[in-house]
Amino acid sequence: MSILTQDIKKTLTYLFYLTLLIAPGILLTLIRHELGIFYFELSLLLLFILLGFFRPIYFLYILIIFSIFSPLIRSLSFLEIGSTFLTISGFGWSLFLISLIFITIFNKKIYFPKNWKPVIFFLIWIIVNWGLYSFNFRGLKDILWYSAPILAMFGSFQLLYKYDHEGLPIRLKTLEKIFFFSIGIYVITYLAAFVFGLIHYTSYGPRGQFLNDARGIPLFFLIILAVSLANWRYGPSRSMGMALSFLSIGFIFFNLARIAMFSSVLLLFTHKLNPRRKWQILVSTGLVIIIIFLLVQNIPLLRKRFFLFENWNLEQGLKGVKLSGRDFLWSTTLKSALKSPYLGQGVGSARKVVAQALSEEKGVDIQEYHPHNDYLQIFHDLGGLGLILFLFFWGAIFFHTWREWEFPKNIQSAKWNMLASLCIIGLFISALTDNSFHYPFLTVPVGIIIACANFCSQNETL
Repeated sequence: MSILTQDIKKTLTYLFYLTLLIAPGILLTLIRHELGIFYFELSLLLLFILLGFFRPIYFLYILIIFSIFSPLIRSLSFLEIGSTFLTISGFGWSLFLISLIFITIFNKKIYFPKNWKPVIFFLIWIIVNWGLYSFNFRGLKDILWYSAPILAMFGSFQLLYKYDHEGLPIRLKTLEKIFFFSIGIYVITYLAAFVFGLIHYTSYGPRGQFLNDARGIPLFFLIILAVSLANWRYGPSRSMGMALSFLSIGFIFFNLARIAMFSSVLLLFTHKLNPRRKWQILVSTGLVIIIIFLLVQNIPLLRKRFFLFENWNLEQGLKGVKLSGRDFLWSTTLKSALKSPYLGQGVGSARKVVAQALSEEKGVDIQEYHPHNDYLQIFHDLGGLGLILFLFFWGAIFFHTWREWEFPKNIQSAKWNMLASLCIIGLFISALTDNSFHYPFLTVPVGIIIACANFCSQNETL
């Protein structure tokens, strides 16, 4: 019997027993038994942990696949906890992240890259801050989201070490194919939604009952774009990489996602740069600003999306820019943050402050609402100390991936470190106007990509 046949047989056996394990939980949940959700949760948790130990690469594949579907099911909730609802997406991510903790802790040997050490200081401060100032479910949820990319990095790095170096490039290629496969999923989903009248096209892009809570999809396409650009530059499918790059940019522009549009064009320019000539980034950024400005000025649909007035000009300045209420969110968050600028007001507190301000402004009851700027939110919740630690650990990771792209040990190292660098750039830019670091469907894939890049850097034979 061949090794491939043995692997298939073993996998089917695992799936059979795990199906038997989960089946009672599904049945109990369907008949709404009080133990149903609890049993179902424990069964899934065990499933993910077993996959992590026995079929680790499958665990990574499932994580990426769940990231693809997660933006589409963000609004589907099934359990009320205090003043908040547990969504199916949040439930799934909780299980995945807890599984990563178990997989990392119970690994025979924990591999810890030196350039990730700043992560420890941020994690310590965020936990101490939660214990001192907030100590509630809202803060605990934020700790989970901030920890998501960290757990993805550490957990993925441990899982990758379970494979021999010769077979790793094939598995990395499979990860890329899953990202490419997601393009088809989203295109088919959008087409079906348009056909059945679930969404319609507006001056804000596609909107409707189906997509109101799925607006993170254009941000996820920045990751798909980065994978496509890495293939365009380093192969092996350069022509396909180029085609999928422009398809990804087209999809982002079709959604009229403003910060994603800017980021996508910047990534397009950046992927062709010589990483040793860092000054080219400034030139590229300037060119991107000019290109976006010219597009917005000459395309009526984009002009309507970016500006409040049809005939906007430079003399009107920022007053004419359409911020979609973010100016109110930002000013409210900053005003509150300055009351405790050094140590913050407790992790998760910004969402409550913004929600109260919006409730008073609009006369409706709003329980939680993000400031739509992760840096302001971290400054409010964790103070200047927390923001410095946050930027320090992410900056250390970015400069390491850029350095490895600049002086790669092999073609895989160059490719994956460029990919990781582009993903971090996209994540950091989008966090200026969105809650990107609170979206595990963005941060977890980026964490996995960073782990793959770091692993490739440590193996000269790939």
